[in-house]
Amino acid sequence: MRLSHPRPVCRWHRCPSACHRGPGDAAHPHRARRARPLTGLVGRATFRRMVRAALAADAAEQLAAAVIVLDIDRFRLVNEALGYRIGDLTLQRVAARLTDEMGRDRVLARLGGNTFAVLLPGLPARTAASLMQATAMRLHHVLADASTIESHAVDTHASIGMALWPRDATEADTLVHRAEAAMYLAKRRREGPLAYAETTHPTPARSVSLLGELRQAVDEGQLRLHLQPQRSLRCGRVAGAEALIRWQHPGRGLLLPREFIPFAEQTGFIRLLTLWMLDEAARAWKSLSATGEPFVLSLNLSAHDLQDAELAPKFSAVLQRHGLPAQAFCLGSPKAP
Repeated sequence: MRLSHPRPVCRWHRCPSACHRGPGDAAHPHRARRARPLTGLVGRATFRRMVRAALAADAAEQLAAAVIVLDIDRFRLVNEALGYRIGDLTLQRVAARLTDEMGRDRVLARLGGNTFAVLLPGLPARTAASLMQATAMRLHHVLADASTIESHAVDTHASIGMALWPRDATEADTLVHRAEAAMYLAKRRREGPLAYAETTHPTPARSVSLLGELRQAVDEGQLRLHLQPQRSLRCGRVAGAEALIRWQHPGRGLLLPREFIPFAEQTGFIRLLTLWMLDEAARAWKSLSATGEPFVLSLNLSAHDLQDAELAPKFSAVLQRHGLPAQAFCLGSPKAP
């Protein structure tokens, strides 16, 4: 079914990449060649190559290696409340703090958005786990203090996850993904630094891969918003639509929510998907309501969203950013099976 509007109701809305800053990476004397101009740190692809090279070298010497992933908590609120300029300055401050603490000879990366990573190669096998934990705690304390940026006190507290090679993974990409999985679980639990081996429910290999792919889906615009029209029983006209998320996976085709939403809920990634849904639904509402007819978009929220103390201000920020009335949306929660 299609609405009587020049733009089809069931069209797909691409996800704009909020953290991709495009080509033009500048060289950095203390890192690999491709560095992100905003922070001076390498990006995800370069970091993965450097991890692979480090593991190959450490294997020859029978040494261990670790990856630590840090994600700045509540960073979206910094952008929304203080503006993207302050957000960019905050990312630069975090990168500077990490560099000062770790030293310029260490491999540091900005994986995307407000997520950073540290590579610890050449660790003695017997003490590798304790060295990794100690480093993560140092970084946790370094970022715990708020930064003053142009008279604003900005919280830079981070959720931290880590994984150790060869204990937690046998190859580089899995090592990075498992450090990210531990970070998301630490964020969900609101705990301090968490090692992958310490998670009570280790993520299966397929789900670990899914975590990296899901983040890539948001960054590269693979998510789609489908709108299912809803007719009024009273007058018979289309009075609204239900917003549904889909994932156009490059290798597996179009994925339904049941194939990735449970995992997003398990890791805490669901909150990022919900914000994407709200933004895309707001854009769709403005387009479809151009005729002036009353129109309501229905969105189902996860039970995890309802436990998010920041849900209300996030929703208000979306409405304000797009200039929408609160009546534009009908928020609900799916029924338990």
